[in-house]
Amino acid sequence: MGVTSRVGCGWIAEWQRARASGDEAAVRRAADALRGSHGWRVLRDLDGAGDWAEVFWEYADEVAAGTVRAGYVRALGCR
Repeated sequence: MGVTSRVGCGWIAEWQRARASGDEAAVRRAADALRGSHGWRVLRDLDGAGDWAEVFWEYADEVAAGTVRAGYVRALGCR
């Protein structure tokens, strides 16, 4: 979970930075990366072994769709 948390939090931070600065290309790259997390082997391997993958994908999908929920830092273990 540690690696997926760091990577996911990094992409969410990049999405937020890009939105704030109006960098639409970077917004799309970050959204695509988060959307693509459904194909990450580590998350697929974790799917069914608890709720981590589902929670990660829930937040990733929300950001990819254009919103970020306030609780993502705690839920994903962002630092």
